[in-house]
Amino acid sequence: MVDVLEIPAQPGLDPITVYWHNYEHGKGMVTVVCYGSAWNCYFGGMSGRTIQEFFAYADTSYLTPKLNCAQFLKKNRGHDRYVAQIIDVVKAALKLAEEGARL
Repeated sequence: MVDVLEIPAQPGLDPITVYWHNYEHGKGMVTVVCYGSAWNCYFGGMSGRTIQEFFAYADTSYLTPKLNCAQFLKKNRGHDRYVAQIIDVVKAALKLAEEGARL
């Protein structure tokens, strides 16, 4: 099953669409789309968490090279900052959704 998170445009960013693929507990993939570009990564060792739970609490510095592997190899630091900014917005949206669910 695929869950979708749509985030409206943010300052300096176009709208973001995130596709969450939970294959089984602790195994999943995320695909992030913004401004016609897409980044994705499979995570197979998330200690029984969903991809959303893992992504929300993983460090941005860990997630950036995972999602940005092709550009990371090119050492395009400007692109790394752009992907990190997108990751931070997605993480903030996940945390807001989690807090709303607890109310």
